[in-house]
Amino acid sequence: MTDSLVETELKFLLTEDAARRLEALEGEEQDLVSTYFDTAGFDLLKRRATLRLRRQGEGWTQTLKAEGENAASRFEDERESRDGRLDLAAFSKRAVQIAGLTSIRGLVPVFETRIRRRATRVLQGGSTIELALDLGEIEAGGGSAPVRELELELKSGAVEDLLDLAREHGRAGGLSLSFTSKAERGYRLAMGASLEAVAFQRPALDPKGAAAAGFQALALAALHQLCANAEILRLARKPEAVHQARVALRHLKTFVTAFKALVRDEGFSEVKAILARLTGVFEDARSLDVFIADTFRPLAEHSPPGEHKDGAAAFGAALLSAQDQAYAKVQAEVSGDAFARDVFGLAHWTLAGGWLRQAHTTEAPPTLGETAERLLSHRRKAMLKRAAGLDWSDAHARHTLRIQAKKMRYLTEAFADPKAAKGFVKRLKALQDHLGVLNDIATARATSQLALGADTPEAAFAAGLILGRRQGEEERRLKAAKKAMGAFARAPAFWKG
Repeated sequence: MTDSLVETELKFLLTEDAARRLEALEGEEQDLVSTYFDTAGFDLLKRRATLRLRRQGEGWTQTLKAEGENAASRFEDERESRDGRLDLAAFSKRAVQIAGLTSIRGLVPVFETRIRRRATRVLQGGSTIELALDLGEIEAGGGSAPVRELELELKSGAVEDLLDLAREHGRAGGLSLSFTSKAERGYRLAMGASLEAVAFQRPALDPKGAAAAGFQALALAALHQLCANAEILRLARKPEAVHQARVALRHLKTFVTAFKALVRDEGFSEVKAILARLTGVFEDARSLDVFIADTFRPLAEHSPPGEHKDGAAAFGAALLSAQDQAYAKVQAEVSGDAFARDVFGLAHWTLAGGWLRQAHTTEAPPTLGETAERLLSHRRKAMLKRAAGLDWSDAHARHTLRIQAKKMRYLTEAFADPKAAKGFVKRLKALQDHLGVLNDIATARATSQLALGADTPEAAFAAGLILGRRQGEEERRLKAAKKAMGAFARAPAFWKG
């Protein structure tokens, strides 16, 4: 078996039609039964590592995996297991150290996968790539989830060839890029969290490493977040998954803009266009979710008894109908081939765009740490400058400051040690929250129009009353936002020194 190595692979989730089509793939078939182990406190999961014992035919293998440089690569150490038992001594010292294991004591089975794999190797360009069709299920905690995946793993050669082969398979449709491993899905199933929204996970970053590698890791982490929440939305209506999908896109926009000097290439304009298209997929659903939760329900519930009850009920029904339509659109979009092509386009550019060639030809490329300090300093100065001359009565000006605050927070949370930046982020979040409420107040009327038609006068009247009450909060929120801006302005720049 191989010693420690890094695997580079792409995974696609398949529709039933795509899975049937790919069953014609020629290759060797294997039945794989894998048991994943962890402690009762999920210590391996916390270190983003997995330990697997697999039965392949008459033989057994044991594998340690851990997070690689980015979401498309993983550290892997696979060894034989002669008697179907775990043996840490068989692994390399580096693998055991990365996983943080000292003994198999305390390890228990967490979940199991039962997979029929059909695999073959193909030549693409000058590269050797393994294609594996995995069909089966994951079992955990008395529940199960189906597995229909196509994995393409680069055995030797260039990542560009891996991407080209993936694009060829994607043209037939029914393939959605995923960065969620079977292990991650298994853990979520075991914890009863299969349909819980997925937040951004900060990747491991090396401040002394190249800025290009840092950008790539951050961009792929945002794509992981986007793909994971899109997968949830294909299965269920989940407002938090809509929110996290939008957050993923905002993260990616922030990183692309912040690293613009490094990543601007011939594909840069198309990347920005894709991000705009994908953001539009979730816009109406998110606006209605926020309006219903934060404006309609609280104010409607606290209205005096009998006060325009019929109109409020009609407005509420219209909002729910509009919300249903918005979610139907979201689910259709995230299940469609156009969405899949756009997401793959972002991944292709991130992994093999022209910007990488430019980065490698730079004589003295900046380190990630140097770049992070420059970006954080620039972003903070821009915020303070805008706030100094801000007309707080101008909703558009406040919204622009809010966008700057979001970008500042995303960059801070991406680059900084959470403990070092805790106070800074707390003040930044307070400012962002107050500005967010002010923006919701300013856009509430436009959002309500998503539900109101020309033939709903009673609902429109009730909507006017509710909006009037909501706008009555504006003065109080303005004072709170100004105070939060002052507190943020006094926050020390934690990254200096």
